[in-house]
Amino acid sequence: TNNLNIKSNIWQPYYVPFIDSKSILTIRFVKWTMLNFFKNYDCVIWQDANIVQRKDISNLISLFKKKHLDLMLFRHPYRENITQELYACSSLKKINYQELKKFEDKYLKKYESSNLVETGLMLLNPKSSNLKKTMQEVFFAMRESNIYRDQLFFPKLLESSRIKYEFINIKNRKKSVRDFGPWIL
Repeated sequence: TNNLNIKSNIWQPYYVPFIDSKSILTIRFVKWTMLNFFKNYDCVIWQDANIVQRKDISNLISLFKKKHLDLMLFRHPYRENITQELYACSSLKKINYQELKKFEDKYLKKYESSNLVETGLMLLNPKSSNLKKTMQEVFFAMRESNIYRDQLFFPKLLESSRIKYEFINIKNRKKSVRDFGPWIL
């Protein structure tokens, strides 16, 4: 976070003073290269600012560590593949028409996947070299394309990696993936 007012008796917030919350490139850089900052940890949690956490996730962290995973994350709750995500990004105005056409023409065939994931909450193992490599590939793909929607690139890179991952089990799917707490354990 770049917010020095965030305090916790449970978590250890990591302050990144160079985050410009208006710069999507800076935000994506931190998200997809953050494992470089946490080499001495067993588990790093990425949680987007717009996710509401309503329950303790200690059991989820314990499960992650017990299974020796590299990554835990959600399946996307509404869409199944990159094409659906691409058009949703356009209709939600997360990308413009030129970006949509550019992705369709230049990247869709390379990154098509039917394993769409939600990257707003991820448990990550910073000691996994495969995960670190794949996350950096996501950032470089976004940088090369100038399209900063990680969900368009990450699923295919995840499929083709050697990352040991599992999906977080959602027992009771709510209306929004952003309200994840009630789904956990």
